[in-house]
Amino acid sequence: MLRSVCFLLFLGWCPPAFAAIWHQVPLPISNAQATALATDPSTPGRVFIGLYGIGVVRSDDRGATWMPVGVGQPLDPIPSAVSVSPVDPALVFAGHASGTPSLIRSTDGGTSWADVSPSPDALRARNVVFHALDPSLVLAAFASGAAADVYRSTDQGATWGAVGLGATWALATPPQSPGTFLASTVGAVYLSTDSGTSWALVSTPGDFRELEYGPVDADLVYGVRAGDVFRSTDAGASFSATATPPSGNYVTDLAAHPLVATELVGVGVGYGCNPINQSGAYTWTSTDRGDTWTTREALLDCDVGTHSRVAYDPADAGRLFRTTTTRTDGGFAVSTDDGTSWSARVDGLQNIAVDRLGGSASGVAYASVGERFFRSVARPLVWTERASSPYAPGHFPEQIEVNDADPDFVIETGYFGAELLVQYQASSNDGIDSWNLFGGVGLPPVPNGSFRFFSNHGDAQHVYATVFDELYRSDDGHATYSLVYSSGVPPTLEDIQIDPNDWQRIFVARLPGMQVGLSTDGGVTFVPRDGGLPVSDPVKRVFLDPSDPDHLAAYTYDGEVWQTTNGGTSWSFRTDLLPPSPPYVATTDETWDPTTGSVFVSTLSLGIRTDHPRYTAVGLPTAYVTSVHYSPGTGRLLAATQWDGLWALDLAPGTSAPVPAQNVATWTASPNPFRHRTTFTLATPVAPDTRTRLTVVDVAGRVVRRLTAVGARVTWDGSDESGRGVPAGVYFARSADGRAVRVLRLR
Repeated sequence: MLRSVCFLLFLGWCPPAFAAIWHQVPLPISNAQATALATDPSTPGRVFIGLYGIGVVRSDDRGATWMPVGVGQPLDPIPSAVSVSPVDPALVFAGHASGTPSLIRSTDGGTSWADVSPSPDALRARNVVFHALDPSLVLAAFASGAAADVYRSTDQGATWGAVGLGATWALATPPQSPGTFLASTVGAVYLSTDSGTSWALVSTPGDFRELEYGPVDADLVYGVRAGDVFRSTDAGASFSATATPPSGNYVTDLAAHPLVATELVGVGVGYGCNPINQSGAYTWTSTDRGDTWTTREALLDCDVGTHSRVAYDPADAGRLFRTTTTRTDGGFAVSTDDGTSWSARVDGLQNIAVDRLGGSASGVAYASVGERFFRSVARPLVWTERASSPYAPGHFPEQIEVNDADPDFVIETGYFGAELLVQYQASSNDGIDSWNLFGGVGLPPVPNGSFRFFSNHGDAQHVYATVFDELYRSDDGHATYSLVYSSGVPPTLEDIQIDPNDWQRIFVARLPGMQVGLSTDGGVTFVPRDGGLPVSDPVKRVFLDPSDPDHLAAYTYDGEVWQTTNGGTSWSFRTDLLPPSPPYVATTDETWDPTTGSVFVSTLSLGIRTDHPRYTAVGLPTAYVTSVHYSPGTGRLLAATQWDGLWALDLAPGTSAPVPAQNVATWTASPNPFRHRTTFTLATPVAPDTRTRLTVVDVAGRVVRRLTAVGARVTWDGSDESGRGVPAGVYFARSADGRAVRVLRLR
């Protein structure tokens, strides 16, 4: 149960300005881009999976339902390993393949997490292995960074010591021989028989990405190197290659049957997704220790992704679990017939990559996930699936152009194919109930660089199309086009804005010798309208206010926003939305609010950048935003994310996130001000298992720490998501209803 609260702390201050925070808008699909998998050997049915960009989640019923993401996990993580103590089910470790923290620990079964990385220079945690009998002894392998090594802990990960092997890719222990550990570095395989205290070189070259012991004989070890399976029958002293699984594919993980010494299951992937060369995601089994393999399943679908992990259910050897980095409708699956058939169990998980957004000013919106399309009306914000794109496999949209006068009229462009090399364009006149592939007569063959389309939001009949330096126009709603302008020289025409009251009056960025040009004859001729715009910083987008066609905004490649109120005769600088480069900030989309003149820019590293007076980043769980759309009619901002699905923020004055009023409660903080830690306590009694989510932000609105109160209390130790102490100053803890508590940290 999640509970929303209002904080009335620090002189009773509760800011009225930010009545809304970001809230997730579920799409009618479920998915997990799963990169890690662990079973709990002592709790039947309990499974942990690592979700790309989200973190580790837990199921207690083999994936039928999933708990919320535990707090304290890093922002936009790539989980690389999850391990559960065989003695203490509350003790769980999760490793990450990207950045820091590289290792986190939970002592409450995944409800909350804390950074226990042994060194900021020990990166890409590959394995965490427990001693089978001693719950305090843990070993962790790190593959990257100046301090990469195998680390050993005798206090459940509170402190660590390096053993001196260097960068290590795989680590394993035989269940029948506690205290024995095998490690594979880039150059060799090492064995320890004294619980990791000392190590001996046993074979070369090593470089195994996975190590798996047989269930009965501690001398039987399997390894995966460069996609091939190897076998050792002498405890790792020597390895020999087994047979290659059918279709010449690449093995990513394998699991030994817990009861039958000769049986194995392997999962893997081929390159590309083309049925002609039998690429795709595969599951194989072997009944003779890898001498021969049988293909149990072959999924030849671009959106399937990679089978990442496989494991047997410790409570039922007839059941298999598998994780996959799929895009839709999968990611975690269960098989009870040796991998021949699988049942996806991802209900409620929104680990979804939303590629592109488009919408009308009135609030009708469209979203694409691969070749699948979804539509929502203005209110309520409920999404329904529409017709899938006919362009597959490997569909990736660049533009979803929606007409304001007729929101059912949609034009889409992008790329498709296994290598995303083929451009396409398609249109719909019925809200994507169906697609029309035959519009656009008169346009040249699809070039190396797809068209961009711009429809007149005043009548839905006049549509402009650009490709490189050429401008085409349709006067019959995208049916036929004629060439109206061609400069024959760079630059490429970047963007077009059409006056909804006069379809012949258009603004274009850019033209030879013009940052912004104006045409009053339907694109045949242009005059410059770029007074004051910087020549050295090319204009990327222009925006036109439909209520005042002389009011425009221009957004440049360097992130500057300029505005004009006289139709471009003169421009004035408004703001700079991007930090100076380097490092380069990858931007993905832009939209604007004509009422405030604020531009919203989505990025793949900084979330959304804007100077909108009511904008907040609170609640948006990722910095990777793939597309953004603002609807002036509803005051709603939509954000498509790379792996967190779809999110919405209501920016209209007086709007707020949909939080029931009865969930609003009062909290106190003590001490406040504080130096080392402060505790938030709920004044209203709640059930002991009630969970309340809080987000600590700084005065700039940047997320500092996410907290979850279990019961009526939660303590903040003054650290950020990485575990580092935050500077002295003012911070706000915001609840799910957008209200906040102000706390002051002293030096």
